Parts: sequence; structure tokens; C-alpha cells
Amino acid sequence: MRSTRFSTGGLIVAVHWSAPGESAELTEHQGEGRFEPGQTSTVHLVAGRAGAPPGLALALTYAPTDEVCLPAIHLMPSAETLFVGAGRDLLTYALTPGQVRRVDQDVAELGFFGWAQHGDLVLGRAELGLTGWSADGQRRWSAWAEPPWDYRVDGDRVRLDVMGQASEFALLDGPVSRTSRAR
Repeated sequence: MRSTRFSTGGLIVAVHWSAPGESAELTEHQGEGRFEPGQTSTVHLVAGRAGAPPGLALALTYAPTDEVCLPAIHLMPSAETLFVGAGRDLLTYALTPGQVRRVDQDVAELGFFGWAQHGDLVLGRAELGLTGWSADGQRRWSAWAEPPWDYRVDGDRVRLDVMGQASEFALLDGPVSRTSRAR
């Protein structure tokens, strides 16, 4: 089992997880193990104010699609928001003392890669797309993308390259398309 703990802005997060089929040999020889179809893993996460009992305790069982779809978390202390991605599940939580609650959830069809903060927006990168989330954990927009794809943020603009076809849109607004809007 692997563990990590960090704190920032008066909030603390502790995470414990193990890879499916993990053994002592895999732990010693990073990167040599492989995930088999149907294997699952569980990530345990506790979060809250430093010096107080945890306001949130999660146990998420997920099936990683491959070695790059491991659990990913992002914490925005200024908004007291926690972003969690595990396998295909994307969850956001408000960590406001006395009012801890799930804000939003989504599914990444073929696996989730990670979070990246750009100003007051958090981007979630998955196998089949890029999603913009507000600082308070609300999904604002999503852009479908078939691999291979990549993106970069320049100021308040996102440049999305999907299979060699580039598009550009406002970071806060997302792509201008009826099908790309968040629910």
C-alpha cells in the first residue's frame, strides 16, 4: 500500500492506495507490473481542516485502465474544494467546515489522467477529452477528443490539438458547441 499526506491553506489530505495485483516485486521494480482486465483497486482518502476531525472520508474502488490512470487529486485551498479522479470516476467536494458535501461528479469513459489548475479553473484530462471545472467544483464545459490529442493554455485561451486538427477557445467558456457544454 502506498500513502501520501499533504496540507496547504489550513486543509489536510491523506491518501492510501495500492495498485491491482501489486506485490513486493512490483514495489521494488517500479513500472514492470501490468494491470490485468477486471482487476480493481481501492483508494482511501480523508480530508478536512488541519487540527480537526476529517470532514470527508472516501473509499473508492476503481478499475484502472492502464498504468497512467492512477488516482489523481487536486486541492484548491482558496475555494476549499477537493477534486478527485480514480479510474473513470471524477468527483468534486466542498470542504467547508460543517458543510462538507459532494459538489459534482462525472465519468471519464476510458480513464482519467489528472488535474491541472489554470487560474480559477481546473482542467481534468481524460483519455477521451478535456473538461473545465470552476474553483468551487462545478463542471463548466467539456471537449471531446480522440487520441492522440494534446492541449496547452496560453493566458485565457486553450489550444486543443486532436489528431492534428487544432482548435482554440476561451479557457472560461470552453468550446463553442452545443454538444461540448457541461450538463
